Amino acid sequence: MSAGGYLIYDSTWPRSALLKRDDITIIGVPLAKLCNENFQGVRARILMKNIAYAGVLAALLDIDMEKLKELLNETYGKKANRSRRPQGTRARPQLHQGTRQLPAGDAHQSR
Repeated sequence: MSAGGYLIYDSTWPRSALLKRDDITIIGVPLAKLCNENFQGVRARILMKNIAYAGVLAALLDIDMEKLKELLNETYGKKANRSRRPQGTRARPQLHQGTRQLPAGDAHQSR
């Protein structure tokens, strides 16, 4: 990584002191913790962890969050709607739960 760059990592897990650098901005986000606390099942947690990571990047790059939510729903919303549910009930896509967490409010930044 070049000097002046950004390192985004899952702060749920400890990061070795050997990986500390003063020439980059390090941003820790507890992605796995957030997903483990809010979603059931390994597949859902992995998907939501990736979506949360996209939200962190979007926040850092000042990307329109509404546009990002729209794109994520186009990509993943259909999969959430295909889940098995009792006949006559409406699906509540898991994606909406994940997009709630897109802004990285719990991100920790260090230099």
